[in-house]
Amino acid sequence: MIAPPGWRAVMIGRLGIAGVSVALYAAALALPALDFHKSSGEDSIFAGWETLLMGWYALISASNVGWLANVFYLPGLVLMLAGQRRTAAVLGLLALAFGFHTLRLMGVTFDADEGGVKKMVLMRLDVGFVLWMTAMSAIVPGALLLKDPPRAPPEGGPFVRG
Repeated sequence: MIAPPGWRAVMIGRLGIAGVSVALYAAALALPALDFHKSSGEDSIFAGWETLLMGWYALISASNVGWLANVFYLPGLVLMLAGQRRTAAVLGLLALAFGFHTLRLMGVTFDADEGGVKKMVLMRLDVGFVLWMTAMSAIVPGALLLKDPPRAPPEGGPFVRG
């Protein structure tokens, strides 16, 4: 089967957006994401990868669903590449909505040790957080703007007699 005209351009566009999104996500993992101030007076900066590994704790301790944005990101990215535009856009929007819930953690006090003796407060969202949100936001325009090209009619025109 021959690909319809324009299919290649759409796939290159989708792959480009997915590549940029994955690069942003990878950079977010490598860079500082959350800046905490501990009750002992020191600051503790969590890189994105540490936040990814430990972020689920906010689900339990602060009833914050921000970490769940990661659950919607990968399927949204895969479905965008597959051309499942509506579902990918919905998953991208869900990822953004859940990700923005992280903003509610500003000023929230967490245990800084196992015994609950030391405390820490989220003071600032760093560049890793911004890149994380940007990576997820790329899914929505990638899904909505890159439509599949129209299919070519079968050989012999639309009314082929058998």
